[in-house]
Amino acid sequence: LESSAAEALPGLLLGLREGTRPSFRYAGGEHLTVLGPRRSGRSNALAVAVVEARRNGVTKLFVVNPRRSSLLREATLIGEAPLTRYAERDPEISAMWEEIMVETAERFASYANGGDPASAPWAIVIDDADVLDLPPDVSERLAHLALRGTDIGATIMAAADTQALRAAYPSGFTR
Repeated sequence: LESSAAEALPGLLLGLREGTRPSFRYAGGEHLTVLGPRRSGRSNALAVAVVEARRNGVTKLFVVNPRRSSLLREATLIGEAPLTRYAERDPEISAMWEEIMVETAERFASYANGGDPASAPWAIVIDDADVLDLPPDVSERLAHLALRGTDIGATIMAAADTQALRAAYPSGFTR
């Protein structure tokens, strides 16, 4: 695409090569699932989506990175970031689930009282979702966010191994 044509298309374009069409367009504010085998670029795609989310005004970012992708960590933490929570290790991840539960409850309460929590978009980014052992209440909350999260400005961006996710389907928030 020529640069003027690419600028006219909203969102994030992936799979661009000279003389080809984009293989994928991600419009910010939508949930995103990146699937593929290990070492196929899932974490890189999430890192690009995080940069795009930050560029599009995400006010709060929760990033779970259990296999410690350095590119995802850098994309999350560089520059002037929105309020960011980042976790790699089990104790950090457990604490983050608690923060996400509180954030979600507060935003749904605001929404129920006529507030507009969607005016301050936020995102949950989960790399390698297939290796996480989610507590049932967290899995249930993430599943609820996948269905109704846009009401409160929530976006979930997750990456997982295709085969592992297929073996676990249809359970948890990824369904």
